[in-house]
Amino acid sequence: MKFLLSASAIFLLVTMFSVALPAQAAGFDCAKAAAALEKAICTSSQLGAQDEEIAVAYRRLLGSVSSPWDELVKKSQREWLRARSAEMADLKGKELDDALQTSMRNRLDALNGALITQNGMHLLAVDRAVMQKVAPDRVAYAQGQQQVTQTSSLLYVLDDVPGAKRFNALIDKTFAQTLDATAMAEGEYDLSAELNFASSELVSVSVSSSEFGFGAAHPVAGSRQLNFLLAEGRMLRVHDLFTGRGHEDLILRNATQAFAEAGFKPLASIREARALLLDPRNWALDGRGLTVVVPPDSLFAHVDGSPEVPPVLWKSFQGQLTPLAEKIFGK
Repeated sequence: MKFLLSASAIFLLVTMFSVALPAQAAGFDCAKAAAALEKAICTSSQLGAQDEEIAVAYRRLLGSVSSPWDELVKKSQREWLRARSAEMADLKGKELDDALQTSMRNRLDALNGALITQNGMHLLAVDRAVMQKVAPDRVAYAQGQQQVTQTSSLLYVLDDVPGAKRFNALIDKTFAQTLDATAMAEGEYDLSAELNFASSELVSVSVSSSEFGFGAAHPVAGSRQLNFLLAEGRMLRVHDLFTGRGHEDLILRNATQAFAEAGFKPLASIREARALLLDPRNWALDGRGLTVVVPPDSLFAHVDGSPEVPPVLWKSFQGQLTPLAEKIFGK
């Protein structure tokens, strides 16, 4: 009799030595597979191959991180497996196969891209999938679903450098606040943290969110930039980067030109627009320069979206950068 271990089984086999799991979780015999999801994996060579790839990528990632990050990786894997089973419980045939392929392909990409290295800094990207109950008065709008999966992509600093623990605590706080706000789900939520720049002095991360309320016509998006000075253990302030106020004209002129070229006319007042464009919480920083990221629905109507604003290169701020900014960005 031939036994095939899926990624689910291999994951459980690996973790049974470090976390308490039911005895039957050591693996499953494809000859005895009962759930449609298990049967689909066992009977498809393509799905089986994807499953094995995920198992290999998972083991590789788990072996590349130490405590407490290994436990977070395990938790992420468990949440993905649980969410996948719940979301595909009613699917059959080709619909199930297609959904499995998409889910497994996305998971493989997440595992392979989890470790990030930039400027000597090491970061870990972790996907979370938390099941939350649907608010009783929203079940009908949720097409009868009693629970939904709220997803988050989080980013942590692995290096033991000053400020790393505070930055990671900020990421955890952001995640916890999202869960608190969606304790009784009234829609589907997504939180995503994407790295802009990392060095031993500064970590710049774009945090995007999307809320699609049940019965709503469109999602409500949000964004903010976390520019965190590690040594100081705090968010970046304007005077950390610039001396004087000469930088303001460059940033405003660059954004205004981008709006005009895209044919966008801000709905906000000049004063409100100026405040948003000059707020470091709306600046994405990288090795090239400073990019203003316009928060959705802040300056323009939802149907218009937000125009792409090109970065203002650091060399354009010549004579206006602080010694710290010159050190960080090598100018």
